[in-house]
Amino acid sequence: MKYILQVNQEMAINLGIANIQQAIIFDLLSMASTWAKPEIINNQHFYWVARQHISRELPFLKLKLDSIYRHLKHLDKIGLIVYKKSGKKDCIILTEKGKSYYVGNKSGKQENNETSMPEINPNKLGNKSEKHSENFPTDQTTIDYQTTRVSKEINKEKAKEIFEFWKSTFKHQKAKLDSKRESILISAIKLGYPVEDLKSAIIGCSKSAFHMGKNKDKKIYDGIHIIFKGSEKIEGFMRDALSVNKETTEESANRIANEVIELRRARENYKPKPQEKTIEGVRI
Repeated sequence: MKYILQVNQEMAINLGIANIQQAIIFDLLSMASTWAKPEIINNQHFYWVARQHISRELPFLKLKLDSIYRHLKHLDKIGLIVYKKSGKKDCIILTEKGKSYYVGNKSGKQENNETSMPEINPNKLGNKSEKHSENFPTDQTTIDYQTTRVSKEINKEKAKEIFEFWKSTFKHQKAKLDSKRESILISAIKLGYPVEDLKSAIIGCSKSAFHMGKNKDKKIYDGIHIIFKGSEKIEGFMRDALSVNKETTEESANRIANEVIELRRARENYKPKPQEKTIEGVRI
């Protein structure tokens, strides 16, 4: 069961979340990589978020399975998640818009110092603060710390998503996300590359003959430290992924064109056999 339920009300309204139940469900989905099983759909890394599990995690909401389905469809419609079915499995990934839920506006930040709310600006009632209010500060340092902490958590979630994609791409099922690998991935994320671009770099490496063992040492070079060794390496592998896709498309088009030509030739050369005449089942 999820013990703490929290909602960023300002961001929820701005992003089009319909109600408090949907906001709490989305809060749970935003951490799917920590509790949901990975599911590969069309070479994309999704998470299987079983509706039964969501209901168990949020018993206070008394959610029905069909209600959860409608919430998932709405979150997909407003662009916070991508929702797909894998057989009977409900699978999702967060979009970049969805990931902005915790990164967006600092909801606690006070833009206007001339506010009438004494708990934010006690000076309006004089120099004396409310009793014990110093134990719960709302100054900018605290707000910045909270925002930084949330940003770090989101980067860790992104790093885990990329790591799981790397694991499944190269079949390293026993690999672990240790602090060194996590640090390399977070450094790549901080360079400003979207998660999908970093996944594309992984694909580019997997399509490189040299890195897959066709080199003089016959060694495979698919380590995270190799793929994400600075911007130049990352962008090089991203280009490799694009060039491979382009080549595959061209080859596919050529193959189809050749098949059409062969089919036409076969039709032109086809001569049907004359039918044998029979009288009452006896050949003539």
